[in-house]
Amino acid sequence: MSIRWRFALLLVAGAILASVVAASAAVFTTNRILIREVDDFLRTRTQLVLEIRIGQIVDEAEGQTPVVLSSIDDLGPSRRFLAQVLAPDVVVQWNDVGGELLVAFGEKTVLPAANPPPEGRRRLDTITLADTTYRRSVVVGRHGGLVQVARDITAEQSIVSRLRARIIAVGIVIAAVVGAGGWLAAKRMVKPIEQLTEAAEEVARTPELLKPIDATGAAEVGRLAKSFNTMLAALSESRDQQRRLVQDASHELRTPLTSLRTNIEVLQRGAQLPEDEKERLLEDIDLELKELTNLVTEVVGLATDTSLDREERVTVGLRLIVDGVVERARRRIEQPIQVHGSGPELSIQRADVERAIGNLIENASKWSDPSTPIEVTVAGGSVSVRDHGSGIAEDDIPFVFDRFFRADQARSKPGSGLGLSIVRQVVERHGGTVNATNAPDGGAIVGFEIPL
Repeated sequence: MSIRWRFALLLVAGAILASVVAASAAVFTTNRILIREVDDFLRTRTQLVLEIRIGQIVDEAEGQTPVVLSSIDDLGPSRRFLAQVLAPDVVVQWNDVGGELLVAFGEKTVLPAANPPPEGRRRLDTITLADTTYRRSVVVGRHGGLVQVARDITAEQSIVSRLRARIIAVGIVIAAVVGAGGWLAAKRMVKPIEQLTEAAEEVARTPELLKPIDATGAAEVGRLAKSFNTMLAALSESRDQQRRLVQDASHELRTPLTSLRTNIEVLQRGAQLPEDEKERLLEDIDLELKELTNLVTEVVGLATDTSLDREERVTVGLRLIVDGVVERARRRIEQPIQVHGSGPELSIQRADVERAIGNLIENASKWSDPSTPIEVTVAGGSVSVRDHGSGIAEDDIPFVFDRFFRADQARSKPGSGLGLSIVRQVVERHGGTVNATNAPDGGAIVGFEIPL
C-alpha cells in the first residue's frame, strides 16, 4: 500500500474515532439530560400521588379490586387529584404489601410488581412493556404497599436515536472529506519522494545522472530532496574525477611503458651490445620500473582514498611531525634540510599529514641544487617548504596542485605529477588550504595550512 493511501486511511480512522467519541459523548449527555428531566417529573408526580387516598378510589370504583382504568371519568372526587398527575403517557399504580395489584390508571397498562425501595427512599428504574419503554418511580405508600408512577420515554429515546443517526451521518461525511483531503495532501507531500525514487531508479538503471529534482516541498521532504541533489552532485563530481583520473593515469602510464618496451626490445635484439650499453639499458629499465611503481601507488591512493576510512585522528604537535619526516628524508636524499619555527598540537590523521609533508620535501629536492638547503618552516598550523631552484612560472602557479600537472621544465625530471595533488587532497580533508608562490630572492615556497 502506498504512503498516500496509508496516510489517507490513517486520517479516516482518526476522523471515525473522533466521530465515535463525539457521538458517544453527545448521545450520553443528551440521554442523561432527558432522563433527568423525566426523573424530576416523576418525583413531582409521585409526591402528588402519595396525597391521594387509595381507599376512596376503590370505593368510587364500586369496591372492586383490582381497578384498572384508562380514564378517570368514572370516579368522583378522586378525579381532582388524579387529574394533576395523569397524562397520556403516564401510568399510576398501587400494589398491596404482597405485590398484588390494587389500582392502575393509564392506557390500561399494568406495571409489573416491583421490589420495595429502602425505607424512606425512592427507586428510579427503566422497564420495557410490550415494546414500550417506561421510566418508573417506586415508593412505599401510606397503605403500606407500593406506589408506582411511570412515564413513557419513547419520545426521549426517539430524540436520542435521531441524534445518534445524524451524528453518525455527519461523522461519515467528515471521514470522507478528511480522507479525500488527506489523500490529496499526502499526494503533494510524497511527490518529491516519488521523484527521488524515480531518480534513484534511473541512476541505478543508466550511467547518466539526472538533473536536480525540485526541492521546494515540505520542510523534511524538501531537506531530503536537497540532500539527494547534493548527493547527485557529489556523485557526478566523483565520477568526473575518476574519469579524469583514469584518462590522466593512462596518459602518464603510456610514457614509462613505452620506454620499458623499447628498452626491452633493444635488449632482445642486441645480443652483441657492449656491456656498458646493456648496463645503461638495465639502469633505465630499473628507473622506469621504479617510476611506474610510484605512479601506480599514487594513482591507487588517489582513487581509493582508503586512509580516509581507516585512520583515526590523533592529537600531536605539528613540529614533532615535521621533525620525524625530515629525519627520514635526510636518509634518502643527500641534501641539507633546515627546520624553523614551531607549531601547536593538532587533531589530524598522522600518516596522511606525514605523507603530505614528505611530498613537499621531495618536490623541493627535485628543484634544488644538492648543495643548497631545503628550508621547512612551521608557523601555527601551517607548513611551508622552500627550495632554491628556478621557481615556478607565474602561469603555472594556479595548476601546481592539479593531478598529473607538470611544468614544461619538469618534463625531464622524475615524478608522476601526483605528489602535490595528494598534498591538496590530504589538507582539504583536514579543512585546510594549500598555497604556492615564488620567494623574492629565488626559489619556490609550497605549503599548506590546517586550521587550529
